Amino acid sequence: MRNSYRLAHNAFKSKATPIYGDIYRMSEVVPRCDVVIVGQILVHLRDPLGALHQASLAAKETLVIVEGIPETPSPDIPVAYFLGGQVSDGWWHLSLPFYHVLLSKFGFSIESVTTKDYIGHRSMPFKLTTIVSRRS
Repeated sequence: MRNSYRLAHNAFKSKATPIYGDIYRMSEVVPRCDVVIVGQILVHLRDPLGALHQASLAAKETLVIVEGIPETPSPDIPVAYFLGGQVSDGWWHLSLPFYHVLLSKFGFSIESVTTKDYIGHRSMPFKLTTIVSRRS
C-alpha cells in the first residue's frame, strides 16, 4: 500500500505528507493541518470514535472521511453496530447520520457527501462514500 501511495505521490508531484503511526495519538505527533483525510480505516479499528476525535484535533479547517457506509433502516437515525466475527476485515458499520452527530460534537459540519462505485480486489464492486466536513 505504501508503494502505491509513493507511486501516485511522485507521478502527480503531490506536496501531501503522509504520516504513519498510532492513530490514537495523532494529535500528539501530527502538526495541525488545513486538511486531514481519514481513508478507509475507521471501520477496521477497535475504537473508531477515538481515532476520528484525534483526526478532528489535527484538522484546522477540513476533515475528509472516505468509508464504505451501509444503508440503514432509517436515514435519520444514527447507527453504529459491531460486526463481531461476521466480517473478516472490519469491526463496525457506521451510518451517515452517525457521522453527522459525531462530527458536530467535534466542531465540524458536513459540507458534502458523495458516493461512488469502485471495483476492488478480484473485481468485486463496492461503494465508497466521501464526507467533506468543515470546522464550524
